Amino acid sequence: MKYLLIGFLISCFGTVFAQNETYYNRVFDSVVARNEQKGGIAFFESELKNYPKNEFILRSLGALNLQLGNLKETKFYYEKALVVNPECAKCYFYIADAYASEQNLNAAYQAIEKGLSINSKEPLLYLLRGKFKLYEGNEIGGLNDLSKAILIDPNGIAYYMERGDYFLRKGNYFSAKRDFLKAQEIDPKNLNVYNYLAQIYAYENDYPSALSSINKAIEIDSTSTKSLLTRGEVYLIMEDSPNAIQDYQRVIRLDPENYHAYYYLAEAYYKQERMDDFCKEISKSIQLVQKEEQVDQAFYTYLLTHQQDVCDSLRSSYFYQRGIAQFNLEKPQEAISYYNRGIAKFPNEYMIYSFRGNAQLSLLKNREAISDYQKSLLHIDEVAQELLKSPNYVSVASRDSLGLAINAFKSSTYISLSFCYFNLDKTDSALSCIDLSITHQPNMKEYNVADAQFMRGILLMDKSRYEEAGKAFKLASDLSPEWSICKDYIALSLIAQVKSIPIYRNKFQIKTLIDLAEIHWNFSSKIVKESPYFNQALEYLESAIRINPSDYFAIYLRAYVNRQLGRSSACEDFKRPTKWDIR
Repeated sequence: MKYLLIGFLISCFGTVFAQNETYYNRVFDSVVARNEQKGGIAFFESELKNYPKNEFILRSLGALNLQLGNLKETKFYYEKALVVNPECAKCYFYIADAYASEQNLNAAYQAIEKGLSINSKEPLLYLLRGKFKLYEGNEIGGLNDLSKAILIDPNGIAYYMERGDYFLRKGNYFSAKRDFLKAQEIDPKNLNVYNYLAQIYAYENDYPSALSSINKAIEIDSTSTKSLLTRGEVYLIMEDSPNAIQDYQRVIRLDPENYHAYYYLAEAYYKQERMDDFCKEISKSIQLVQKEEQVDQAFYTYLLTHQQDVCDSLRSSYFYQRGIAQFNLEKPQEAISYYNRGIAKFPNEYMIYSFRGNAQLSLLKNREAISDYQKSLLHIDEVAQELLKSPNYVSVASRDSLGLAINAFKSSTYISLSFCYFNLDKTDSALSCIDLSITHQPNMKEYNVADAQFMRGILLMDKSRYEEAGKAFKLASDLSPEWSICKDYIALSLIAQVKSIPIYRNKFQIKTLIDLAEIHWNFSSKIVKESPYFNQALEYLESAIRINPSDYFAIYLRAYVNRQLGRSSACEDFKRPTKWDIR
């Protein structure tokens, strides 16, 4: 734990000593501004020989030593200052900070209490005590102390920053934003405020505001690597890899030893499917982390694992990572080439078979895809049996976790198999696969269930089992309420239940779930008397259009129903452009 408030305090409070605008004061400020603390210490030590009881000199020496982490000297000079001026409450603040940096919280608390006994309205002491309490998990006590500091000094930016930082770490974005906006009001030129605000806006998915905030920070200091890294991260979240790459490269030019910049640059290349560039940059990040005196072991382990997965050709993941990259670049044949090489080396690797199946399906090689998916299911069972023999899977919790992961994989694979059978007009086989998918994910909150239910509805529509199809679409809609197409298909199943309206799909090849949204359905143009099914269908279509105003399938269906009901509003909907050639 480090409680050093070094540059942070100086930047927030300026010079906190009693003597302002003196010669020594100007020297101290100049030394801090130029980061020449060692030279400053030499100067003030020389002056101390002439003026051994000068409080300002003693406190200057204490502050400069604290900035360099010289904790013993920090305490020595502030204690000397207290001999000269026993009423120096701020001196106890710095002494407490030094003790905390030595992991001696008891001594730090004692120093704070001594300072408060001298001056119960010293906000810095409440700030430090609040930090300690929050660190120890005493949220009420810690926030209470920070609030006391704010009551004493409503314009002290550090108190709002500290409390805002705590709220941000706890995920309380509303309270964090409130404190940082107040800090911004106090000091509009404080770039740290804009960095924090950018993080909050990003967490709230308000990326334009995030970019606006971080751009203000960069306007204040165009060389701030922290601000550039933050903006790069926002760009990365927004899937704007080119701009993210520019920011990370700029950080590296400013600070060639910044291992975070190399890591984020690698991640940006990874998003662009540039695997060789990823390997190059993540290797640099690892080399720089290894030079650190104190290594973040969790981060270092993550870097090594990620590098090995993508860059080590002796691992099976190398081939499917490269294959996925080619597949995402819409080069399925090149992807299959990588998968073939991987299978030649690792003939029992279920992941490679699964990904090769996806590539085959994208090329509408349905039988080849079926073969790959079946091999994938076979080999994952073999892997599961081997893993269960491992000491890592002795506990019930670990076995349950493994079981969930395997079932999720199987569920997804059965959905893909159903696509293949549907393309081959084997609807019964496709339905069997969907039922197996749902069986492997019995918990309705599991990832694949909504997809499986939607696919089940499509298959039941193909079998003219419209009422059952509607129930499946309703389940999918309940699980994924933001997916407007589910409501479209509920409406379609209702329309299909109106007698005298034959409905059937055009011959269509399915590659992914997205393709299901674009199946062409044909209807009779015969006018039918009003039916309660139409009214229910309209309710679902209106709901779909509210979710997605560009849902042209819903607009088309609404026009069709309104035409059936003899309503003139159908004309307006039929005039609107559609992504399907169905007008």
